[in-house]
Amino acid sequence: TLKTRMSAPKTDGLENTLYLALNPSDETGWIHQRLEAMPSVTVIRSTHKDNPFLSPEYRQILEDLKDEDETFYKVFTLGEWATPTEIIYPAWSLVDIPPEHPDEVIYGVDFGFNNPSAIVKISIKDMVAVCEELLCESKLTNQELIARFRAIVGETMDPIYCDSDELGRIQEFCDAGYNAFPADKDVALGIDTVKRYRIAITKASTNAIKEIRNYKWKKDRAGNVLDEPVKYLDHLMDGMRYALHTHTGARFLTEADLKNVELEELDSLRISVNY
Repeated sequence: TLKTRMSAPKTDGLENTLYLALNPSDETGWIHQRLEAMPSVTVIRSTHKDNPFLSPEYRQILEDLKDEDETFYKVFTLGEWATPTEIIYPAWSLVDIPPEHPDEVIYGVDFGFNNPSAIVKISIKDMVAVCEELLCESKLTNQELIARFRAIVGETMDPIYCDSDELGRIQEFCDAGYNAFPADKDVALGIDTVKRYRIAITKASTNAIKEIRNYKWKKDRAGNVLDEPVKYLDHLMDGMRYALHTHTGARFLTEADLKNVELEELDSLRISVNY
């Protein structure tokens, strides 16, 4: 299809060329196994050092991956093939659109500035959580973020669960007329809550797809897997966890769990559930 729609007359003896840009993460994928072996394919390997337009802050994030995760350092900093292991959510699916009549709709917001601010919409139906990326963008002030949310979503009374480290920014969402709440940021329990659902991502959610494919457990220097994710490419994954865990986490508590939780802690979750 590309060849028929994008072809142009050859000039000066030059061949028409298609350029495919990617991070070389999937060693077993067709690009590495088949495409690179074709004689007509030329591989151009580059790193952030070849890009004069990147900010010093972003370059430092990439270099810091050397101490964060060896695989990510190879892929995103050095531009080398390396397949991520210890993926946190290995079972998920792609869908065209969210369900028409979901049981519940909730939103997750991960605040950022140099790092992207991320907004994810989650439509829950029959224990399937369909995640739709609404925004993943850097350099947004909070007022700009709220304006983007209003332009994309409009008016809604559905709950919005936000990074609880930014209470002032959450208050500005409330002042703008939205039901915004601080999220429960317990990572281990949050991931456990997310895993109780069948996760689906809409096909248009390109950043969310990239994140969930690379969202992995961190390892120590001895190679032991830790109970914490690698802090890279995780903004929409954080938003998804904030929303699902804060809104529905208490639904999975057993009677034994409830005996060990203070009543004010349960109330702070702001969950509609019969205890």
